[in-house]
Amino acid sequence: MPPSPGPVAPGAGPVVKYKGTSLVPEGPAPAKFTLNGCAQVVRADKLDLNEEPGFGGAHVQVVGVGQQVRVLAGPVGADGLWWWKFRSPEGREGWGVGDYAEPSIAPCVEAKGSLKSLGGLPLTGAGSGWLIPGVILAALLIVVAVLRRRRAPVTVDKK
Repeated sequence: MPPSPGPVAPGAGPVVKYKGTSLVPEGPAPAKFTLNGCAQVVRADKLDLNEEPGFGGAHVQVVGVGQQVRVLAGPVGADGLWWWKFRSPEGREGWGVGDYAEPSIAPCVEAKGSLKSLGGLPLTGAGSGWLIPGVILAALLIVVAVLRRRRAPVTVDKK
């Protein structure tokens, strides 16, 4: 596999060929991005993310030139363009036109304060990522202990 290109200068991306009437883009689907890899927004002044591929989906977020996104899925042809699902630096996910970004070898910037991480600790998953289930189990054990204590008979010493 050829090495991924480094950061790309803003505005250096390819020209988008929008046909307007074609639902499927011409040619084979591009293998431009690696799934779970990083991309950097390079074209126009922003990358619009939508809830689904195509211009008809509800708008999710705008990602500015120079910002990184994580590649989650794609490509999917819609409205004459190839769309990829991206996760923004803020942790929002949506579909954007792949021509507006280029692969990046720089480390992806993850969302700050995301529910998927806590200080670098994974909250769910296999291995060491059982923080949320562990906290839930601990809370349940505390509730059971409190309820048992309340049900314990109370003895009063009469003298």
